[in-house]
Amino acid sequence: MISTTCIEYVNQQNKVLNSEIVIKMKNYVVENIEKGVTLKEVSEYFYFSQGYASYIFKNVMGKTIHQYIDEVKIERAIQLLKKNEVKIYEIAERLG
Repeated sequence: MISTTCIEYVNQQNKVLNSEIVIKMKNYVVENIEKGVTLKEVSEYFYFSQGYASYIFKNVMGKTIHQYIDEVKIERAIQLLKKNEVKIYEIAERLG
């Protein structure tokens, strides 16, 4: 009984920690989206293997980090298009 409670507590703490890490990973992606951010960069920044970074991101978010990067690129492109200050080819060059 006690060991089960301890295991559940540790699992809960891991979920909280992973959620906090993923929030930081998401922020890193958003801040670096115009620099061509990749899974490799994100994992190196947080001192994780690419496999582990992918695992915790997908576990918390329910999507891969590649999917998230693509979503952020699209959102940023939409923002830039709405401003009407940047040409389409410039947006493509900036975001890939």
